[in-house]
Amino acid sequence: MRCEGDELIFEISNDGEPPSEEVLRRAFEPFFTTKPKGTGLGLGLVKRVVEEHGGAVTLCGSIGAGKRLTLVIPLRKD
Repeated sequence: MRCEGDELIFEISNDGEPPSEEVLRRAFEPFFTTKPKGTGLGLGLVKRVVEEHGGAVTLCGSIGAGKRLTLVIPLRKD
């Protein structure tokens, strides 16, 4: 987690297998899952809440770098 300018940035990463092109394309779709018992609602809900607060969510991955989920949330200035 870090603060850059007027944004709070959360990055969650691992060095495991990178997501497939299909997963990268569909990860935020409601009910899309790669797990046998998953509902496919988690990332879609995260994206919706973050965007409703003016932020953004991205998922990326590559061989050797694993995968990374990034949440960018604007800081409120009063």
